[in-house]
Amino acid sequence: MTEAIPDYPFEQRNALEPPREGAETRATCPVAHVRTPSGDVVGLLTGYEEVRGLLTDPRFSRNPDRKGAARMSTTEDRGDVQPALPG
Repeated sequence: MTEAIPDYPFEQRNALEPPREGAETRATCPVAHVRTPSGDVVGLLTGYEEVRGLLTDPRFSRNPDRKGAARMSTTEDRGDVQPALPG
């Protein structure tokens, strides 16, 4: 039996406490699969060594326009925060 893939971002019950699912994931699996709001399944890294390895690996990019990049939204702007309008 395969486990269900949780939705991300995790629900934060109040602003002063991190999501319960984040702590559970960190304790049990340093690399977990989650589903973004766009429906994409991505890897969520929660372990220090795994994150450090990712950040120093040239195969990965922050460029959201890169082929295969995960999306947080299905909208054309990818859910990016838009700059404030002048005035």
